[in-house]
Amino acid sequence: MVEIQHRIRRLVARAGETFTVGGNPRKALIGIVPPSVAARYAPQASVDAATRPILLFVVPDDDSTVATDTLVFDGRSLAVLKIVRRTFRGSLACKFILAH
Repeated sequence: MVEIQHRIRRLVARAGETFTVGGNPRKALIGIVPPSVAARYAPQASVDAATRPILLFVVPDDDSTVATDTLVFDGRSLAVLKIVRRTFRGSLACKFILAH
């Protein structure tokens, strides 16, 4: 594991909020993103069709969420809009999950 992965894992473990996928609890840094930001990562047509708000989940590199999963956060079921792998110096650092 490279240092950036270790730092992101520690940050998410310390400051992340809990959500569930298939009944399994996971942690992420979670925020609301405007459609203009979501359109950087997902096709504009998908963003336009998405219900609001669109949430961004920043998860560690080892998170196993896939595009067909349903996330449960704060009592709401959310469909995955897009999963974006973020790299740093050639290594996977974290993943962004856009959900609505």
